[in-house]
Amino acid sequence: MNDCRSLKTALILALAILTIALPACARPADEQGPGTEQLLAWADTFRYQGLNEEALEVCAAILDADRGNIEALLLRGQVLIAEDRLDEALRDFTQALKRQPRNALALVGRARVYLARGNQPQAKADAQKALKLTDAAVDKEDANAATWYARGVAKVILQNDTALQDFVMALSLDPALMDAHSERAHLYVAEGRPADALDQLARAVEVRPDYAVGYVARARIHYEMGNLSESVADLDRALAINPQYARAWHNRGLINVERGYYREAITDLTSAIIAKPGYASAHVYRGQAYLEFDNPSAARADFEAAMEHDPKGWAGKTAADMLSDMGVEEPPVPPSTAPPPEAPTI
Repeated sequence: MNDCRSLKTALILALAILTIALPACARPADEQGPGTEQLLAWADTFRYQGLNEEALEVCAAILDADRGNIEALLLRGQVLIAEDRLDEALRDFTQALKRQPRNALALVGRARVYLARGNQPQAKADAQKALKLTDAAVDKEDANAATWYARGVAKVILQNDTALQDFVMALSLDPALMDAHSERAHLYVAEGRPADALDQLARAVEVRPDYAVGYVARARIHYEMGNLSESVADLDRALAINPQYARAWHNRGLINVERGYYREAITDLTSAIIAKPGYASAHVYRGQAYLEFDNPSAARADFEAAMEHDPKGWAGKTAADMLSDMGVEEPPVPPSTAPPPEAPTI
């Protein structure tokens, strides 16, 4: 457990694990503690705050006691996708579907994993199944917010341009469904409507002020619009909620590199690496800052670390190029056209 974790977070995690580990019959009636529903809510809160490892720990505690808990499997699968742990996410969604083959959320979750792995036929097959199930629920006027959300995600995967209205319907039924806010904002960005995306995320953080992930997403849009001060302000808000949010430190460090604030960039990127050891692109950007700071030995160490942690990805290739420019011979890194995997996303 990270020593820098807030006391409140540590206490919630400890209570979650103890609650699951101790059978209900072994606890006094007036000390039953939170049930699974409350634990799932805590895990969701951790996820929204960017505390993915903590969310995974709570989900693991729930699943240790109830291996077939569908909600915990789905939630853990979502967090694992965010962490780019696709094989594990695939197992969770598949396990959920073994128990509930008609679960649309599990289908679109697995479809997203397949899409991320480049398996478009399987992704579309799962999305089609989900769309058929959710269409039937809508036709029967039996659709809740989750149904509309799953329908929208299925349409996004299938490139159906009516997905936006499904997220609108989901939010009309549950304004606190942060994933629907995020999807709606993402669609606005894809449609070239960044101002609408900013408004959507503003509504999200108004509903849920601890939505650190939303602030990082909004910072990304400000960054792409060239509004660096506004982007930094949103990253500051995210870090006020979660001081261990590696992506927020990373993105603020990147902006500081671009602004020429190299000392501040090194501090931010060091915080990112402390929060997430092996953060390859943070090593790349910190190495660039060290070069500008006339510290080539520190830069070389960072570039070599990036190559070690991401030998085939963007960070490894970029680090190899930087080392080559420094006159350092390194083993060739297989080329990759993929964007930085750690770049902020909505």
